[in-house]
Amino acid sequence: MNNLKIIKSCINEELYIVLPSGIFRNSFEIYHLPYSSENDSCVVFSINPEFINVIAIQKCGHLRGTEIIELIENISKKLNISRITLLDASNIEIRNRCSFDLAIISILSSGMSWYNKLGYISDEHELEISFNRHLINFRLYDFLEYAKNKKIDSLTESLRNKENNFMSNRRLTPVSLHKLKKIIMNKYNSNIHVNKLQFVKNSISEYIRNEIDKINTEFEDKISLLSEINHTKTIKQFVNEFKIKLKNKKNNINCNCDETNLILYILHIAKYALLYSGKLHKNL
Repeated sequence: MNNLKIIKSCINEELYIVLPSGIFRNSFEIYHLPYSSENDSCVVFSINPEFINVIAIQKCGHLRGTEIIELIENISKKLNISRITLLDASNIEIRNRCSFDLAIISILSSGMSWYNKLGYISDEHELEISFNRHLINFRLYDFLEYAKNKKIDSLTESLRNKENNFMSNRRLTPVSLHKLKKIIMNKYNSNIHVNKLQFVKNSISEYIRNEIDKINTEFEDKISLLSEINHTKTIKQFVNEFKIKLKNKKNNINCNCDETNLILYILHIAKYALLYSGKLHKNL
């Protein structure tokens, strides 16, 4: 029995259809009926000799996320494949106006992602769980300040690495130098007359200073939205309260209000503080 027939044997063909996908070799998509090429698929996955890789997944028809994962695991067992891999990119959109990272919400509220709870883990799972469970008990302000500083560290390290790579290779042509110089002079409205190497070092240092100022300004703006009560809560408590609202009053969430802007900022900056690669696997 070929792969397509085995997959079909695992689904209710009165409600769903499975089609070969053009995304990767030996990949498939499952759709809810009635089928339309304009509809999003329930799941996209590829079959390899040693593992199934889940490319995309979303709730559709009668299948919710957990049921789709169970379906993929059933297909994997029927194919005698004992490993499933995926990249956690789970999110929820509110009327196509704002999107919330569900992995970060789950980790901040419990220390584990939704996929972690289903047995999907990274190679550094034990370290991630131990570190994140400690971190989410920080007071909200302390957590945000820590995350802000980690973002600054990440930015600085990335740009310094680029500077070091350039200084080692010195592969900046006159044309690319002219373009770089024009971009920076337009951005900062300054005339810089220094040698090529010093120009790059000065430019990177100036860019870092400007970006750090932006990060600190954004932090102060968002912190001003916190009430005195919120200052005393842990990040875990704060996100759990939002998680309940997201579950019960999803359609009433205003993407433009201060509370939502604060949550979106928290979910963004938390990525710099938490340990979570999102590259997950499960051995069946």
